[in-house]
Amino acid sequence: MRLLSPLLAAAISVAALAGCGGQTKATPTGAIAATARSTEQVSPPANSPIAARDGYVTEDGDKDGDDGPNASKAGQDDTTLFASYHGQPSRTEARAIATLVKRYYIASAAEEGASACALLSVEISKGLESNRSQAGHISCAVAISPLLAQQHQLLTLENPATMAVAGIHLRGNLALVALRFKRSFESTILTVREAGTWKIDALLGSDMT
Repeated sequence: MRLLSPLLAAAISVAALAGCGGQTKATPTGAIAATARSTEQVSPPANSPIAARDGYVTEDGDKDGDDGPNASKAGQDDTTLFASYHGQPSRTEARAIATLVKRYYIASAAEEGASACALLSVEISKGLESNRSQAGHISCAVAISPLLAQQHQLLTLENPATMAVAGIHLRGNLALVALRFKRSFESTILTVREAGTWKIDALLGSDMT
């Protein structure tokens, strides 16, 4: 989960270009935990049998049925996805993480770059800010804004107001958060605890496999 996907690397580079007058930038170095999704894949096909619970889509993006009767079978994708995240948060931690994720999605859907950046981990923020041009340093808010604009359709479709946290899985200072939506597939987003405070450790969520 802590790999920089080629699509996200390209998105960050585009964001940096848009924020700094079109000058060529270097792609940020270091591991950035995020996976970008194509807006062509965010809504279920019209002929796909999508399971729903309380109005929420409960089948994941690859439509392999691992949210159905065989969900608990060893080797199913969701089981593998969460296998290394054994811990469970306290009620206080769970509330803090859920609030953080909802705030981040609301800010991102509204294209409020500064508000979104305030919720990001140091690693992600520095990755965005590491692009430079002759004009000087690029702020996180400037770098992330074109990316949020590019993903506006997806973020609006997922509607943070009705987004639900389906589960939180801990591994040390990391928490993998499972999200459920009413109009798009389930996904996960990574968070990290920094100096006792939970932060978003991904620019975008990742479809569950």
